[in-house]
Amino acid sequence: MILVVDDNADIRNLLTKFLHLDGFEVESVGSGIEAMLFLEIHTPHCIILDIDMPDMDGFQVLTQVRANADFSDVGIIMHSSFDRSMKTKSLAMGANAYVQKGSMNLADFRTLLEPFYDSASRNRELMHSLPRN
Repeated sequence: MILVVDDNADIRNLLTKFLHLDGFEVESVGSGIEAMLFLEIHTPHCIILDIDMPDMDGFQVLTQVRANADFSDVGIIMHSSFDRSMKTKSLAMGANAYVQKGSMNLADFRTLLEPFYDSASRNRELMHSLPRN
């Protein structure tokens, strides 16, 4: 499962829809606080995490996730409208990748997700998401 965390509903919905159509199981939340509540119950394969959010920003979420050994294998892709100067900070804090909003084709997310998400798991999730006859 992929968790999309972004306070911009349009971006959150676009990423969720695209990834779901590509065969991924996707959940989404609109804030860092909601992400932390979600992570109390679920362990995603990867988190696509916006940086600039009210109340609890992406760096705060990243710090808390990386401090928890239960999430050591969870991939984190920081996703923000900030310029690339945030890439160095994101990677230094433990993110696996950084994507500037608007600079990447949505299809390229698949390449970033693959190391954290084996195809067998994705195929099982796709089969479960299909309507039953």
